[in-house]
Amino acid sequence: PHKKYKSYLLVSTMSTSTLFVKEDEIVVDGGEGDGGFFEREFIEKRRPCKLIGKLRDAKFHDWTLSYLKEKCPDHIITIEHRNGEGVNFGQGHRIRVPMGEFIKHMQKEDNRFYMSTQPRELKEEDTGEPVVLDPVLSTLKDDFPLIPSFLSSLQISTCNLWIGASKVGSSSGLHHDYHDNLYVVLKGKKRFRLFPPSLARSMYTYGTVEEIKPNGQIIYKVLSAQQKLVELQKKEKEVIEQLDVARSSGDKEEMLRAEADLERIMEAMLEFAEENVEEDYLDEEEENVKEDYRDEEEREEEEEEDEEEEEEEYGAINANDDDDIGGTLDSELSPLVDSLDNINEALATFPALDSPPNSFSKVPLPFSKDMRNTFPNFPIEEQLTCTLNAGEMLYLPNGWFHEVTSMAANEDNDNEILDAIEAPSVHIAFNYWFTPPLIGKDDGNTSKKAKRQ
Repeated sequence: PHKKYKSYLLVSTMSTSTLFVKEDEIVVDGGEGDGGFFEREFIEKRRPCKLIGKLRDAKFHDWTLSYLKEKCPDHIITIEHRNGEGVNFGQGHRIRVPMGEFIKHMQKEDNRFYMSTQPRELKEEDTGEPVVLDPVLSTLKDDFPLIPSFLSSLQISTCNLWIGASKVGSSSGLHHDYHDNLYVVLKGKKRFRLFPPSLARSMYTYGTVEEIKPNGQIIYKVLSAQQKLVELQKKEKEVIEQLDVARSSGDKEEMLRAEADLERIMEAMLEFAEENVEEDYLDEEEENVKEDYRDEEEREEEEEEDEEEEEEEYGAINANDDDDIGGTLDSELSPLVDSLDNINEALATFPALDSPPNSFSKVPLPFSKDMRNTFPNFPIEEQLTCTLNAGEMLYLPNGWFHEVTSMAANEDNDNEILDAIEAPSVHIAFNYWFTPPLIGKDDGNTSKKAKRQ
């Protein structure tokens, strides 16, 4: 039978102005608390929770901009660049730059740059174990617990550091992650707008939703070869139009960017053509060789299907789902610069980021009445809002759609870290991503002990 998401849902009493109900806001004492209670009531029920308190053994209070610059001055990091305040990140360029140079601009409250997830190897070269920490967090690893004790039943995937600056608020855009998330605000303020996975088909995502697993994982339809070609042709037309406009206006910088985008699209179309050559072009000898391997390939495919059957039954993370903000980045596509002072020159010949991934919504928030014609089925009445100040955390199960607006802190927040006055519009956060639990298959709900990968 077709599985459906049957876990924690919003109720009608929760409106657009509602914060988390009291029972969904709990205090943690040093990150300890009752781990069994948290697992039963939140992890297994796929239920978000706002937590107030501090993680045991965490030294986040030390993480001032000066401290981070001192500890990691020469670490090469990947950051995002945007053209101005009010423009969402994820639509500009990625740049590689020394951590010290980035921090220097944060101390100046430069809102054009944002540090999010970092590129990393998938596995340790020596041990073959998954890489959890990027180089910056590896240097800072003595300052935080690798796994908070009340989440010890989950398998850690990665940890990330998020740093930006905004006086009026910068938005992540509405999207969902493929991991369970513990989000820890260290400086500034974050406002979350939330929607449960059950509403995925009404969220106007860039991808087409195929299935929503019992644990909240959202599966998207894979484009056929013909659909991929149509998408490439559509992008090609859009870029050619941008190039024509740039030539007409004499905007040399925009011309260079459009030409670089067009070159990348042409390369993608060439690669597509090479991968989709009709078998009719194979000569008889090549076809015979291919036939010799066919039986062996079929046997291997059957073995792989048997091994993956249980994983597929419960809904494991898609192999190609690097869509959590930032994803697994290809650092070779990001220019390496020593200085951010004249960044526009460095970016002129580099293409902007690709179109948003499947997991992003096309709906901009906040939602207004004039958007109803464009997005008639968007469930704005189901929106849940949660605001985190420094010293507060949010546990968010995978599949929950969220738009995060990052902004300056309230002046009277005692939990602000030490350089709040030095750079008041800077916001800093840290998060853990965990492999989501697998849900029992008997009734679509979680068993007493959720099955895990």
